[in-house]
Amino acid sequence: MTDPEQIGKRYPVDLALVGDARETLQSLLSGLPPRTNGRFLGACQESMTKWRAAQSEAEQDDRAPIRPQRLAREIARAVGPDGIVSVDVGTVTVWMARNFPVSERQRMFFSGWLATMGSGLPGAMAAQWVHPDRRVVAAVGDGGFAMTLTDFVTAVRYQLPIVVVVFNNGKLAFIQFEEEVEGFPDYGTDLVNADYAAWARACGGAGYSVREPDQLAPTLDKAFSDRRPTVIDVFTRPDERPMPPRLTLTQATGFAKSILREKFFS
Repeated sequence: MTDPEQIGKRYPVDLALVGDARETLQSLLSGLPPRTNGRFLGACQESMTKWRAAQSEAEQDDRAPIRPQRLAREIARAVGPDGIVSVDVGTVTVWMARNFPVSERQRMFFSGWLATMGSGLPGAMAAQWVHPDRRVVAAVGDGGFAMTLTDFVTAVRYQLPIVVVVFNNGKLAFIQFEEEVEGFPDYGTDLVNADYAAWARACGGAGYSVREPDQLAPTLDKAFSDRRPTVIDVFTRPDERPMPPRLTLTQATGFAKSILREKFFS
């Protein structure tokens, strides 16, 4: 359920309504005159069609390093019609929200305030404990996974067959993005990661490293068929930025300043 106290914290509202989305909208629509001009709807549909086409191109990209959009789409296929996905915080949140089309019986959950890095793994373990017969994925970034990876031992101890998929771009990419939109040069975001696949094996689980797009599907399928705690360390494109749907002038100016500072003052 929605906590009424949370409404308006992300974006200011004049009147807050709490209720079932469909029933609430139907009640509101009953009090409005019908609208015969469909230009606004048509423009939105056209824009969405173009956006989906661009996303589809990224999801089918066969080049290495692997694009995160491709990885998110592969997870959507492999997790099955009633799969559960626990998403960590970072750019992985963006890719999963945009490129994982949640079906009716699938479930996806993540930190609503986008500030709780490390939540992906424990969330997946909890989901698997409650739903032992469903496929469960922890979609995590390399930075977020590093914060709670020791708990993978717990998944092994209780033989929770979760599949941890690491979007490994070697950096805290969302922090870099936030620095750039403010006009600052990239600083302190590069990571020196452990071998996460080897870590999983050392804990008693299964571990795989994936660098090529054509390795994604067979590795995911094997992980789910084996039904054991697994980490799949996927090396993704480090320069893939989670661009907002509409870039504001302020953000564009910030990017330009950041590039100039990185080029001439780093």
